[in-house]
Amino acid sequence: MAKVRAAWTVLALLGVSLAVWAAFGPVGSISMSCSKSGELYLPNMPTGATCDDPMYSVLGIWPLVQVGALLAAPPALAAAIMRCSVSWLAVAVLAVLSGFGLGHWSGFWVLLACVPMTIVALVIALCHTAVATPTQHARPPR
Repeated sequence: MAKVRAAWTVLALLGVSLAVWAAFGPVGSISMSCSKSGELYLPNMPTGATCDDPMYSVLGIWPLVQVGALLAAPPALAAAIMRCSVSWLAVAVLAVLSGFGLGHWSGFWVLLACVPMTIVALVIALCHTAVATPTQHARPPR
């Protein structure tokens, strides 16, 4: 079970790492206007911003903090609670976030489209189910 907890923890850290990595990446990678015309246009963007500027300087830090928190919270909770039902809930939440990110592919929310992260979460949940004791499958006492 320690390995399952460690896997969930590593996955949570990867979610935060993705947000930090994206923060320093060019904003042109998420902007439709950069790919079409080569000029950056985003609502409320700073004057003089270009497609090569880092995301944190154009978008601000708050949207990227939101992405990191949304990607890290499900696996972190699964690691903390260590119940099979919570593991499967984490997989479901990551799948919904991936779908949301794919649906919003022309903005920074595309960073939520972490299908590989969802697949890894599925594998971790399967392993958790395989090694779980009967009390971890049961509901907690009321």
